[in-house]
Amino acid sequence: MATDDEIQNALLAIYSRLDVIEGKVTVIARADREKLLDELEKVVKKDPIIGRIYLALDGRKNQDDIVADLSSSKPAVSRWLAKMSREHGVVEAAKGQRGSNVYRHNPQMEEVLHLSAKVEKWLREIDKGEAPRARSA
Repeated sequence: MATDDEIQNALLAIYSRLDVIEGKVTVIARADREKLLDELEKVVKKDPIIGRIYLALDGRKNQDDIVADLSSSKPAVSRWLAKMSREHGVVEAAKGQRGSNVYRHNPQMEEVLHLSAKVEKWLREIDKGEAPRARSA
């Protein structure tokens, strides 16, 4: 059986490794910020439900909560969450209090890209019927 000190050291090593990974994600996101924003804008304007799901995420809601909030189907929300997580890296799943996965924004992507504000803007533009614009560098 591991001692408390061994467990503590193992946890510190894990936290240290996670900090390194988060740092790399932040560096990459900052370096490709405009490219990432252009791509995400296209995705949201093509499928606005992705933006609406993103804005509904608060780190406490599970998939059923999101389905109820958006009056959407469970399979559709599941597909969108998977796409947002795997393809775009803007969503994370974590274990919630009820034992099911809860969803939240990827903190590094949110911090670097200010994505909630951007998604709100893109959805307003969709509601007004504005065409997607090319982003200047």
